[in-house]
Amino acid sequence: MRMNRRNVLVGLGTIVAGGGAALGTGAFSSVSADRTVNVTTAGDSSALLAIQVDSSYAGSGDQAQINLNSPGNSDGLNSNATTTFNAVIALTNQGTDEVTISPPNPDLSSTSGLDSMSFSVNSGYDVNGNGNFESGAADTTSSSTNETLSQGETVVYDMTITTGSTIGSFSPSVTFKANST
Repeated sequence: MRMNRRNVLVGLGTIVAGGGAALGTGAFSSVSADRTVNVTTAGDSSALLAIQVDSSYAGSGDQAQINLNSPGNSDGLNSNATTTFNAVIALTNQGTDEVTISPPNPDLSSTSGLDSMSFSVNSGYDVNGNGNFESGAADTTSSSTNETLSQGETVVYDMTITTGSTIGSFSPSVTFKANST
């Protein structure tokens, strides 16, 4: 075979391609690295999303708890019934960004006698700052799936519970999701 420019370039190209295939390209397929993350939490009243339970339903402790054992003079919930508690919980956007709040879909798998629990927006109530929610306008309950709040706006939720024939004790965890828009 005669040595000319074309044969030399083909030969060098073959050597480079073969070397790259044999030795790799220097790229990597995975990386593991440690990073430090600092998260600051705040109490409900000073958090970016403030959570307030109406004082007539508020439990004790450092979590927003809803106590249904003693609103008024009652001993709890009726069996085989659907009960709606008006204006139970309020969420206030205390951040600077607009947020969209999705009402929760509580996990009831560990409850006994509790068939369903849902939350719906009630725009007929206002939060007055002393732990009580005041009826401002007619009850305009909405089953909207999402509620968008600007800075300083509050949304009040009703809670509806449907029970079975035998009600055991229950403490479902409820999570509201808020996303910055």
